[in-house]
Amino acid sequence: MSNLTLRILSALVLAPLVLLCLHAGGLYTQILLTVVTAAAMWEWGCMFLPKDVATRIFVVVLTSLCAFVLMGTNSFLLGFLCVFWTFMLLFLSFLLPVGPKWEGFDSITRAAFGLFYAVIPIASFAWLRAKGDVDFPQSGGDWVYLGLLCTWVDDSFAYFAGRAFGKHPFFPSVSPKKTWEGFYGGMLGAVLIPLAVLYWLIPATGWPFFQGLIYVDILWVAVPISVLGPLGDLLESKIKREFSVKDSGNLIPGHGGMLDRADALLLTLPWVLTYAEVIRPLLK
Repeated sequence: MSNLTLRILSALVLAPLVLLCLHAGGLYTQILLTVVTAAAMWEWGCMFLPKDVATRIFVVVLTSLCAFVLMGTNSFLLGFLCVFWTFMLLFLSFLLPVGPKWEGFDSITRAAFGLFYAVIPIASFAWLRAKGDVDFPQSGGDWVYLGLLCTWVDDSFAYFAGRAFGKHPFFPSVSPKKTWEGFYGGMLGAVLIPLAVLYWLIPATGWPFFQGLIYVDILWVAVPISVLGPLGDLLESKIKREFSVKDSGNLIPGHGGMLDRADALLLTLPWVLTYAEVIRPLLK
């Protein structure tokens, strides 16, 4: 079975489950994303942390608890304190005569970087989804779906455009297969497909999605995502190259690990949250 076939089959199995939990919102979304966080941090630990399993479990449990609290609060102060104490507990554990077996101070800094690289961006999914549970779908659900749609379309169009037309490398020192043709193909798809959904598919079917959004929202979300998505992929590739790792894991057939699948989303969903919460109100 080809890698492309595996990628498609994995997506067909996992996408409905993810979308169902995100659609349900509340505790369902919180639990789903906490599990995603735990899987991502386990992969992070296997790549960059000491080989001692107990140390990796300590990091996974601590950061997953942090993620669960972050996703369940609308209080900036509580969120800040949660991140602060998680960060400090990681470093304070270095002083303990028993417990985590750190391999020098740099191993703790790698664990702390995982908190900012994976945990907080994943929590932004839940913050987006909780943006308007009262009047879903004219709410946070729409923003999540728009972000996922733009990211997945950008990735798919970039892949096929690169295979069909790719000649000029985009960033050969990090990802030799990425091309400028793929990059622009992804950008085109990330803009046109959501516009087609908003102005053709939804009116034609009556689906109650994206009704609170206009074309300006699509452009503000899609164009930056078409840049941030590839950058997220390149960032993870660069990190793995620095530690001579091919894949973050093998959890998802055809895709690798959780971090391999979510690398673009770790930048794109925080951007959607930034636009929805900060930039859009300023433009009104």
